[in-house]
Amino acid sequence: GTTWKSLLDNMPQGYGAVRSSDVSPTNFKHIFGYLSGESDKSFYSLDGGQTFKATDNDVYLARFDPHDSEGNHLLGYNFWSMEKKFLESFDGGATWEYTKEFPKEILNSNNNKIRISQITWDAKDKNTIYISGSGGYAWKSTDNGKTWQVILSLEKLPD
Repeated sequence: GTTWKSLLDNMPQGYGAVRSSDVSPTNFKHIFGYLSGESDKSFYSLDGGQTFKATDNDVYLARFDPHDSEGNHLLGYNFWSMEKKFLESFDGGATWEYTKEFPKEILNSNNNKIRISQITWDAKDKNTIYISGSGGYAWKSTDNGKTWQVILSLEKLPD
């Protein structure tokens, strides 16, 4: 952190404001970002931010898997999608596919009232994933996102 270099000059034409972003903790050249500009869109870089390319699917929030030594695996979320599943990428963010189901609280919410705000893998267990969201919700999966349990919600907080 002694020196810093701006990547703004390398951003795609017409984009500049970063709405969400992540860098692979195992491959610092792999960067994902959801950018505002002409229209909001997600981009990825596999060369440390020298170039950015549009992803094949808009992903509002994505996090790199810290257990992937190559830095290619991400889990993402797009609350505009009618698919009620997470998006997953295995190529650094270039292509995405719908895979794991959302927790039932998101699936059963009316008008997307419950949205995901963070995705985090457990530092020691590659199969444990945590997500947090609106409504005071936090979920935990111990089977790599196949099933989810509520670990916190407004209803569970004392008055």
